Amino acid sequence: MRLFVATDLPQATTAVLQTLQPEAGKYIRLVKPERMHLTLNFVGDADAERVADALQAVKSSSIRLSLDRVGVFESSAGQVLWVGVRENSRLEDLQKKITDSLRRAHIPSDTRPFLPHITLARCRVQADPAVASYFLKQAVSANLHFTLNQFHLFNSAVKSAQPTYEVCATFPLA
Repeated sequence: MRLFVATDLPQATTAVLQTLQPEAGKYIRLVKPERMHLTLNFVGDADAERVADALQAVKSSSIRLSLDRVGVFESSAGQVLWVGVRENSRLEDLQKKITDSLRRAHIPSDTRPFLPHITLARCRVQADPAVASYFLKQAVSANLHFTLNQFHLFNSAVKSAQPTYEVCATFPLA
């Protein structure tokens, strides 16, 4: 199973995020609101039960998160358009607890630096560069925030060229 640890987003938040997305096009694929999430750790191919057991050790209280900027990741395949989460030491602490619990269980996971963000669209290299330029000029509302009350272990599978996410386990925050 291809696993990742993430939180889903409230409908009110995804509704606002949709207003920041560019128009879909031949070379631009939008993330559907029900698939928008904040990844806390990418695990990859692993046994879901073993990962869920390791994550039982993670304890934290709810965290209020604010979204404060837009950005673009560049790759050889194109660009990823995203909205970033304002720096939050409690979120960073939660992410570290997740990573540490996986490491203690000898479960390999993503070692890249944590950059909390929500992906809104993927643009292939053939997409008009003006799409990303326009996206980067957008402002994120100062009132765009939500509370992280739980996180999930997701399985990601690709069906019909679109990823589908299945919740394998849920971990409530106090």
